[in-house]
Parts: sequence; C-alpha cells; structure tokens
Amino acid sequence: MSKISEEKISYMARFFKALGEETRLKILLFIGNGEKCQCDIVPHIGLSQPAISRHLQLLVSSGLLNLRKEGNKRIYSLTENAKQILFRCLS
Repeated sequence: MSKISEEKISYMARFFKALGEETRLKILLFIGNGEKCQCDIVPHIGLSQPAISRHLQLLVSSGLLNLRKEGNKRIYSLTENAKQILFRCLS
C-alpha cells in the first residue's frame, strides 16, 4: 500500500466518524429525499436546533452534505459521495 498523507487520514477519520452515529445517518437519509432546510430537519429528527446544527456542521465538514444559504435559511443537500454511499448501502 502506498503512503497516505496525514491530510487524507484526517479526512477519512472525519468521514467515518460522521457515518458512525445514528442521528447523522437519520439526517442523511432524510435529506436523501431532496434538499432540506435546517428548519425542516429539526422537527423531523426531534432534537434541539443546536444539537442538529452540530451534526449538520460535522456532515458538511466531512464532505457528506452541501450547504447553501438562501437569505437567512440554510439549505442542505447530499454530496455525490454521500449519494453513492447511501445508494450502495440501501440497494
């Protein structure tokens, strides 16, 4: 195996950490039906807004979610990488 950079190892650790928690998987599956505003995610998951914000931030930094701002709304969608992972796991 070739040497893997520290940066790549750090990215992989964040990626697997993001997938290793049930709430984050629920969020990914919910957003898998189409992009969602944070205001839609909070009641669906049933946690506080600050808790959901922390999960969403981790999912964005791990490369599983895209974030775009529309006024004061935060809209999330799956990255292509996340779509492929979910499709493989669910098929």
